[in-house]
Amino acid sequence: MMFMQRSESKKVILAVVLFALAGGLYFFLSSGESSGGGAETRSEWYCTACKKPFSTTFAQSQDLVRTQERAIENGADQSKNVPRMRGRGPSRMFTVAKCPECGQWTGEAARKCPDCGEVFPSKTKLGAPAICPKCHWDSHTGRKAEGDRLTEGLDPTP
Repeated sequence: MMFMQRSESKKVILAVVLFALAGGLYFFLSSGESSGGGAETRSEWYCTACKKPFSTTFAQSQDLVRTQERAIENGADQSKNVPRMRGRGPSRMFTVAKCPECGQWTGEAARKCPDCGEVFPSKTKLGAPAICPKCHWDSHTGRKAEGDRLTEGLDPTP
């Protein structure tokens, strides 16, 4: 009877070890795929200083992207619950990137137009979704902008 208990316990231990190895292998392979895929994922940026688009990989963004507090231009936000910068009025936190061309932290999040390929800032000065300055594709609706939307979304330079 002791012999059966030992063999059963050996089987249980073997099963636990095999499950642990399989789980470790799965974790190792899945984390390797996500970090490898993430390193190839690119994000689009537009430098408001030198007016040039650029992109960064996930790995590069660790060093080239940060948050920054900035005052909001007059009329940009109607909300009264916006934090105020000392002496500057309402403020918001923005994500900015360091431009590889001019070296300034003036890179704004951008979009790549699916129609013409133009890269442009994703927001206007007033915070509205911008439209493509080249072909007038509207990122908010997914089609060509028209009417009032054309004029309010065409100022993509924050």
